[in-house]
Amino acid sequence: MMKRFVCMLLTVLCIVGLTGCSRFGMKSPPKLVVKCSDGSVSAILGTYSWQYMNTGVTADAIHPLDNNNYKILETTDTAAVLEFAKDPDSILNVICWSDTFLSSSDAESEKVDFQDNTIQLKPGGYIYQVAAEWDTNGTAYYSFYIKTEGDAA
Repeated sequence: MMKRFVCMLLTVLCIVGLTGCSRFGMKSPPKLVVKCSDGSVSAILGTYSWQYMNTGVTADAIHPLDNNNYKILETTDTAAVLEFAKDPDSILNVICWSDTFLSSSDAESEKVDFQDNTIQLKPGGYIYQVAAEWDTNGTAYYSFYIKTEGDAA
C-alpha cells in the first residue's frame, strides 16, 4: 500500500513539475524568418532582455545601421510576413531606415505599418527593425534588409 502511495505521489509531482516548467517558456529569443513571395531571409537578433527560470539576460547589440552582415531579400512584393519560431504575445513596433543611411546610426527612423505578423514594405532598399515581446520571457529586437523593386518601386 505504501509503495503504491509513493509511486502515485512521485507521478503527480513529476507531472506538476513538468507542467510548471512550461510556464517559464524559452531559453532564448526565437528565430525570425521574413518571407515574401520571392524568397525569405533570416532576421538578425539584436538587443534583447530575456528571462528563463531563475536566469535573466540582457544583451546589447550594434545599431541595425552599423551591421554589415545582412543578406538582402529582393522582392517585388509590397508586404512581408514575419514568421517567428514561436509567435510573440505582441509586436511592439516596426521601424525602418533607408539603406542610404547604412553606417549612420544617428539617422532618423520611419514607422512601418503592420497588422498581426504582416508588415508593409517601402519601395527601395530599407533596413527594418521589429520589436517583439513574449509575456513570460521578455523583449527582443530583430533587423533585416529588404529591397523592393520592379512593380513595387
